[in-house]
Amino acid sequence: MDQRSEEYTLPLSFWVREQRSKTICPNCYKLKSGLYPQAVDVFLSERPRQLSCDGVFHAGMGIIREDLLAVLSPHLKDFVLGRCFDESGALISEYRSIYCRNRIRLRAAPNAPNYSTYECNVCGLTAELSDSPYVLRKDLPDSEVFESSIACLFLSGDLAARFPWKQFGDLKPIVIPVLDAPLGSDADEADQSMRALHVPFGAEYLASIGQSRRAKESPANAAELIKKLNPHDAVLVCEIVGSNDRETEHEVPVRTILEAGAEPEELETLRNLLGEMPGTLSWEQLYAKHNGIGLFSPLNETEPAIVLLPVNCWLEEKGKMFGWFFEGVEAAFEGLPYGSDDVIPIAALCYSPDRWFLVTSGPNAGMVHFWGHEDSPMEETPFAESLEAFISRLTGENAPDYFGGLIRFKAAQARDPKPEWGTELRAVRYVVKQK
Repeated sequence: MDQRSEEYTLPLSFWVREQRSKTICPNCYKLKSGLYPQAVDVFLSERPRQLSCDGVFHAGMGIIREDLLAVLSPHLKDFVLGRCFDESGALISEYRSIYCRNRIRLRAAPNAPNYSTYECNVCGLTAELSDSPYVLRKDLPDSEVFESSIACLFLSGDLAARFPWKQFGDLKPIVIPVLDAPLGSDADEADQSMRALHVPFGAEYLASIGQSRRAKESPANAAELIKKLNPHDAVLVCEIVGSNDRETEHEVPVRTILEAGAEPEELETLRNLLGEMPGTLSWEQLYAKHNGIGLFSPLNETEPAIVLLPVNCWLEEKGKMFGWFFEGVEAAFEGLPYGSDDVIPIAALCYSPDRWFLVTSGPNAGMVHFWGHEDSPMEETPFAESLEAFISRLTGENAPDYFGGLIRFKAAQARDPKPEWGTELRAVRYVVKQK
């Protein structure tokens, strides 16, 4: 089964820090061996978005909704269930944390598309990643439901054939072949084996739930991203600063400032800085259209709340950002799955040193993180896992949450009826009007 979410569910940073070396490997974030049968409760940064199941980022486990759990429970063997809590500590009763005692190993032919390998130098985890994974029969425990080391759930072919897919609209089956012997490096052999085993239900295969997002990665559509960034009629719904009146709201129309596309030499700089990072092509396509984008600027003004930085500013902004690390640059990155050489600031909150930065290598490569100059330490969990997810968060209804309490609007910038002259407005929602 494949979960159609573009992001993993994010845990609270303090919980991840607390669990490192306690229940999860501090390097690769895999659950430690020998943990079974201990239940692990997880604290989430936000309530799940009605997903049937999902992986929890850097937690080594997943979450599962109670209705899906009810369907799978008779088939779960050696699985452990825990509880889920939100940021306030309240129980999220409709979800449970879940992990399995024995985890299956996903394999790939060395010549498979997007093939890569990983070995953790702390816990010894080895993994093979590709667009065409498979499993060996000898690696499968005697069960009908399985889990991989990255907290993806799998069903046996027989169970997948009986599974009520229509009951869970966010899930769909993805076939994972089961082989008797490992695939070699011969391209024709690998290709023929994969084609032969992608067969209808009833044959030998597993159905994946929550297959790796990175394995499905494809370049973003620059035109669609720009359309989302620059809608036809958008407003920030605002409240009056200092007022106890929460019923009266005012609309401030806003626009997007689109700069000209990057020059060829600037795109070459982008490619050099991002290297082999997943998603590089998406960033290149967007910046080929616009080398710098200002978001949430009042009409006829040039004061955006958030700016996607031009390529030629990235290194300069990195120096400015590091200038705020008063305890030292290396100390700021201690214990994180990325270092000072792996980050590039790509967006800024105006009137503030706060930055969003891109991780260019390591396990978080391609992900966007947020750094607030008053926060310590730096965040371990990402703001978004891809360019598309980053844009989606910045253009969602709760976009004003990222204004840091700094962005204010004048009474004259609001639509009629305007508030009293001299009044300051604070944005609470971002709304795109329907044509």
